[in-house]
Amino acid sequence: MIGISKDSAQAPAIGQPQSFLKTLVTLKNDRTLIMFTCDCLLSTVVHGRFTLYLSPYLLVTHDSKRALKTMAALLACNAISVILLQYQIGRILKREQLRYWIASGTSLFIVGLIGFSLADSLVSWCVAMFIFTLGEMIIYPAEFLFVDTLAPEELRGSYYGAQNLAALGGALSPVICGFLLMPPPRQRCSMP
Repeated sequence: MIGISKDSAQAPAIGQPQSFLKTLVTLKNDRTLIMFTCDCLLSTVVHGRFTLYLSPYLLVTHDSKRALKTMAALLACNAISVILLQYQIGRILKREQLRYWIASGTSLFIVGLIGFSLADSLVSWCVAMFIFTLGEMIIYPAEFLFVDTLAPEELRGSYYGAQNLAALGGALSPVICGFLLMPPPRQRCSMP
């Protein structure tokens, strides 16, 4: 046969892709995906942009020199922890234990936040950051592994796209922090 290679003859036929509206209906009807995306959005409020709420918090609670020193140490601790441990943690994540991994990652976030609130020295700040970073290193790959397990083969990209709506939590984080750190409005004094 002229013009037909052996590889193209054996390639599986690709079906017609679903319409955009049908894909949206499928995503809308997947309750597990919707609940998981909402959970990820709330989780991302906490860990999505942690530097955007830690730095204003430090500036409000410490003098600027100490706040900058602490923030530099926290960013270094976060980066070093991720560089040294991300691959090892990612290797041990398994589909069969996803619930436990997500629960443990969330628990590490909680312990890290409690550590931030109680930290009074540079070492205690760094220990809290290490614990928080461990939670981060577990949650990110576990979320993608969960979506990969949940998604049908032909809609995997759409499921990942829907789950990425959770990134809106990272945009909400600085806004919420700004409102929480904003000084209360001054009371107007009424003259007698």
